[in-house]
Amino acid sequence: MSPDSFRPAQIQMSRRGILQFGAIAAGFATLAACGGPGGSSSSAEGGTAVDLITVGTAATAGSMNPLDEQYSTLQFNVYDSLVRVFADDDEPQPRIAKSWEESGKNTWTFTLRPDVKFHDGTTVTAQDVAFSFDTLMAEQYANAITLMSITSVKALDDSTVEVVTSGPDPLLMSRLSALFVVPKAHWEKTGGGTKFAQDPIGSGPFKVESYSADTGAKLTAFEDFWDGAPATATVDLKFFSDASALALALQSGEVDVAHQLTTAQYPTLDGDKNLALSAKFGGTQNMLQLKTTSGPFKDLKVRQAAIAAIDAAALVEGLTHGLAEIEDGQLPLKEVNGYTDSITRPAYDLEKAKSLLAEAGATGAEITITGMTLYRQLLEAIGEQLTAAGFKPTIKALEISEWVEQFTGGSDADIFYRGVAYTGVFDVDRAFSMVSFGKKPAVKDAKWDTLFAATRAETDPAARLEKIAAASQYLNDQAYILWSYANPSISAATTQVSGTDFNQGLVIPLEGLVKKA
Repeated sequence: MSPDSFRPAQIQMSRRGILQFGAIAAGFATLAACGGPGGSSSSAEGGTAVDLITVGTAATAGSMNPLDEQYSTLQFNVYDSLVRVFADDDEPQPRIAKSWEESGKNTWTFTLRPDVKFHDGTTVTAQDVAFSFDTLMAEQYANAITLMSITSVKALDDSTVEVVTSGPDPLLMSRLSALFVVPKAHWEKTGGGTKFAQDPIGSGPFKVESYSADTGAKLTAFEDFWDGAPATATVDLKFFSDASALALALQSGEVDVAHQLTTAQYPTLDGDKNLALSAKFGGTQNMLQLKTTSGPFKDLKVRQAAIAAIDAAALVEGLTHGLAEIEDGQLPLKEVNGYTDSITRPAYDLEKAKSLLAEAGATGAEITITGMTLYRQLLEAIGEQLTAAGFKPTIKALEISEWVEQFTGGSDADIFYRGVAYTGVFDVDRAFSMVSFGKKPAVKDAKWDTLFAATRAETDPAARLEKIAAASQYLNDQAYILWSYANPSISAATTQVSGTDFNQGLVIPLEGLVKKA
């Protein structure tokens, strides 16, 4: 059963559902024996828990306003939401809400925990939840697009919240994971927005002692966190713009944990006996989209030629040291809800690609391939493979700001690197929503719109999977996506650190981290 399709009549769960490793239990036991974070004691395995852990990450956060950030480590550790859905969850985790029920047509009622405090000691109320939603939508902050199916969030009393959607929504719980709650009184006192971000207060496991958009943040354990204080008193979160520098910082001991490295650092770190290295699907995929509204790719045969020309196995081996996961002819990866084993990608066949291109009278077709400078190697490698089939590609590697502008406003590129991050959802809906996205969509297809809409309105898990499979098969048949691979997530920690969870893509939970001296 997928977490997004789970529809409980009433839910009550045990503490700390997000912690992934059994070693943390020992860490909590020793901390409890010495009065919580800040103390130290010898564990059964030897070694002493220390009060400070330094975490380096290449996935930075641009703001401490949680309404205007998407899927950042600071958001998930400083603030909290009604519920949470992480990659490994079989059902939504209660957070600020202790339970919920479907109370009417497209209506849900959430009961808040009585013991949830903001960092200033005030109690989190239903009015704070409703205010956070209303402010988010009124200001159209970044998370507004995630919550667009929700029509209202109302406080029925201090501890009860009513959520109403515009129709059946199988992803409601995942959407509510992106509704981070801010204190209404403090928001209004500071002036909100960027002013609130200068004096941030949340209800998450960590408080902000200092923050810089350039260098990172110093976080301290919130002793009154509803689920118990974090295992370590202080976490120094450092931002790195260069993954190679982050890897060096890990090896030199400057950081204890390195989050969101790239495959380029893997050969250097692999085999280091002092490190625990993680290389797996990290919640992102490339999603290279073909523009079908005009230009060469308006012709199905030309699209099929481009897909047949891509040797994904060679890309994975040459660019990711064999660590990436090949896209299997459908947007959902095996780790993403909606994957079906009934679909396979078209085979790499260079001669077929040349033949299809010739049949379409498009040999020598000039095309542009646009993406971020971060992925220049991938763009160039794809360009080389398409050249071998008879295309004449031009590579346009953009700075992030320019790429974002084209991502949101539309691009004239024949092939556009769209990319998908599944953090917080891990459902194909996020990728599906990109197919006809923006002011200048790459695809205008009424049948696709109908198939996609059907996946969004179906709340029965099994029936929804069937509708997703039908939509995926249609995308494959129409050759709208240039299949490549899912980017692996490379992260590592010293062997002194336990409690790491590298399964959440752009986010790393910090509350269970323990370091032994």
